[in-house]
Amino acid sequence: MISSPVVFVARMSWVNVPKIFPAIDRARHRTSSLIKLSALVALSTVILASCSSSSPAIPNSLGATIAPMQWTSPGPSQVPAFYNPPSNLKPEPQGTIIRSQKITGVPGFPSNASLWRILYYSKNIYGNDIAVSGYLAIPKSSPLPTGRPIITWAHGTTGVARICAPSIFTNASDGSGIYLAPDLTSYINSGYIVAATDYEGLGGPGTHPYLVGQSEGQNVLDAALAAQKFPGSHASNSVVIVGHSQGGQAALYAGQLAPSYAPSLNVVGTVAIAPLTETAEALPIALKLGPGEISLLASAGYAWSKTYKDLPLTSIFYPSAIAKITKLETSTCENQVQNAIAKMNPNKIILPGFANLSSLKTYLQENSPGAVHTQSPILILQGLADTTIPAILAETFEKTQCPAVDDNLQLELYPGATHTGVLKPSASTMLSWIKQRLANQPVTPGCSQSTA
Repeated sequence: MISSPVVFVARMSWVNVPKIFPAIDRARHRTSSLIKLSALVALSTVILASCSSSSPAIPNSLGATIAPMQWTSPGPSQVPAFYNPPSNLKPEPQGTIIRSQKITGVPGFPSNASLWRILYYSKNIYGNDIAVSGYLAIPKSSPLPTGRPIITWAHGTTGVARICAPSIFTNASDGSGIYLAPDLTSYINSGYIVAATDYEGLGGPGTHPYLVGQSEGQNVLDAALAAQKFPGSHASNSVVIVGHSQGGQAALYAGQLAPSYAPSLNVVGTVAIAPLTETAEALPIALKLGPGEISLLASAGYAWSKTYKDLPLTSIFYPSAIAKITKLETSTCENQVQNAIAKMNPNKIILPGFANLSSLKTYLQENSPGAVHTQSPILILQGLADTTIPAILAETFEKTQCPAVDDNLQLELYPGATHTGVLKPSASTMLSWIKQRLANQPVTPGCSQSTA
């Protein structure tokens, strides 16, 4: 079952969205500000430090394989020791495997593939090495002579705490069951490897930089590099990026970052399903729409306060709410956070002037994708009945990417499809498009929109 991948605009009333979102002049195009490289050593030390001195002994040798584990329900209630990297890690190339573990018996996982939990090297937005977790799904069939193409998958919202990592394979994300990449069986049957990052701070140490596009995109690309370096994967150099909801934002960032951040990867296409594209517009509006959005705004606010050093908790939350928010965001996942915050006074959680912070406005612009050209073709799949990420965002994005940055972008709209409901009707279109990109078939240049 797929976890509900809602982002902080979830459950909004979008009746007046056309009035709220006028045509956006992408000529102003969100100049990506360079983040000051301050406190790098301290941040890197915190992120790569082992989080539990009482955890069972784990081999410290780079690339170590941990004994296989049989999945059992309901799974661990705490982050397993696997996710705590050695404290003496030295710099290594992106995607280098720190350790891996074969997992068997996960419900919904195809029998014609092997499943591996991985801990691998990535980078944070400050350029420091960090340990990021995820999983690899590797077909058991014989690889093609050219190797197995890689689908690097970006998941939707699960929470901010470490326990919310999909690769832990519990129902901790939101209580709805194991969160595997949708259409996983089709990818495996096609002979593709699926590399699925958890993102920084989910599973591995640190605080998850929720909706920070650079962080997400780098983690997604490094998962593909990890798949290439994984022993026996027979991975090729051909990569397609796929993501949904929060992961749609991550996919768009990975696509635009790929040439500079991971130039060795041959990224042939980027698929964003119901993506968050207008972060700069969505957050201020969400603040005005009532208590239903407070819990997800709290997650974003908490995560950004830990990511950006000029956004302290005291600039976002009422003093009386800080301790409660901190406990929730560090120990529980999306659904649990929502339930707990629903019992709090919504008028005493987020400070009313939060959206007016100048530093926040800068970061909102930086975390709205599309400011630069994406070299690989883009496919966006969007449900017209989506009330979580409304279609107006995808439609505006398509209209403003050309000619502003000259992307090759195809938007496919699905009448009656909701936020998660769009996954099923769009699956065949997505798989066909992926196969065309891997076969190096040409795309129609420019931006286009069609209805399924």
